[in-house]
Amino acid sequence: MDKKTSTGPIVVYTIVLALAGAALLGGGMAVALGVRQTWLMAVVVFGVLGIPIAIKLLSGAMRQRRVAVSDQVRQNAAGIIEQWSLSGTDWSDYLATSRSEMNQDQVAKPIGIAVIVMGVAIWQLLPEYDWLHSVLYGLAVAVPVAVIVWYCYGVFIRSRMQLLESAREGKVIFTEDKVLVNDLLIELTGMKRFVSVAKIDEEKKPMTMALTVSSKAGDRETNQIYRIPVAEGKEARAHYLVNKYYEDAAELRERMERIGDLADIAD
Repeated sequence: MDKKTSTGPIVVYTIVLALAGAALLGGGMAVALGVRQTWLMAVVVFGVLGIPIAIKLLSGAMRQRRVAVSDQVRQNAAGIIEQWSLSGTDWSDYLATSRSEMNQDQVAKPIGIAVIVMGVAIWQLLPEYDWLHSVLYGLAVAVPVAVIVWYCYGVFIRSRMQLLESAREGKVIFTEDKVLVNDLLIELTGMKRFVSVAKIDEEKKPMTMALTVSSKAGDRETNQIYRIPVAEGKEARAHYLVNKYYEDAAELRERMERIGDLADIAD
């Protein structure tokens, strides 16, 4: 039986990070609009100090859990259903493609978030201010948020690439609910995670298994796409694994869809 690894600290630090982010955004906007109240400055200070501290604690807790779970995967030989090795051009091409895709996301995501934040800020301010001041205040809020997202995503990219580049060649381990690509741990289930899309991408070299892991809470869904390189001569096994992971998640997908439908009815 696999030993369970606690996710308690991760949940706590995530809540603290969310509260600090909300404090910085809301308090900063209020101060920018000229609200002069002492407690607001305390809220802003909490946000400024709380975000880096929470990120530090959260990343440390996630790192400890990742190492513990990865060790469990490697040591539980009976739980491994497939194991591949990649080297040479295939592995270097996979790393180059992964880095390029993540760099594109680092530019696109902050811009998208900045546009949304600015739009919401302008919509909230227009009843009280003219267009010029609303846009300026919107920019004052959106730009710092975009910079923070860009920086955090850059840290995420460097961390993920370091996990992939932890060895000169690629080693991929498959279990019933996890995939390990060198030191990069991909969890397919747990904490309301499930495989929502699974397919083979033959356009890039090497061929990759593209697994979309979704997490749903009510009517809100987040998605993360993982591309797993396919070793030469393992194409048939890759098709089998893609179908297996998708079919294994069928019951959970249906359950999450029912929960989402109930949330829509409640609204």
